[in-house]
Amino acid sequence: MTTALYITGKIPWLRAIQTIVAQVIAAIAASGFVSALLPGPLNIDTKLDASMSVARGIFLEAFVTSMLVLTILMLEGGPSKPMYIGMSLFVAELCSAFYTGGSLNPARSFGPCVFIGFTDYHYIYWFGPLLGSGVASGAYWLINSVHAEENRV
Repeated sequence: MTTALYITGKIPWLRAIQTIVAQVIAAIAASGFVSALLPGPLNIDTKLDASMSVARGIFLEAFVTSMLVLTILMLEGGPSKPMYIGMSLFVAELCSAFYTGGSLNPARSFGPCVFIGFTDYHYIYWFGPLLGSGVASGAYWLINSVHAEENRV
């Protein structure tokens, strides 16, 4: 999401970097807290299902991330905005949780991996959401340019 906000010009680059660093630190801290609080091994990491290839995992993460990001970008405000974003996140998680772990955010996958260990395909949880954010930003730009053209006519 931070990437999409930067691409669409809604936040400056310095704020984007600060937000990404804060998300990663918070994910590590939360994973450490949960690891210390609960007995046994930490079971909150994101893993690919055996039926999923790495390529399919990347594209599924990109697709569900783009769906969520486009929902957030297209909504202007109002009292029902949180409900629409929550429903979009719910559908995204329903579609991806059993296949890729439903990361949708690199920090969400990075935090637990600090304590559990990184998989050899961990990069899909960075590349997929970044690709999805880029696609959603492009779609947002295209929709806004068509809408602006309609208003000129």
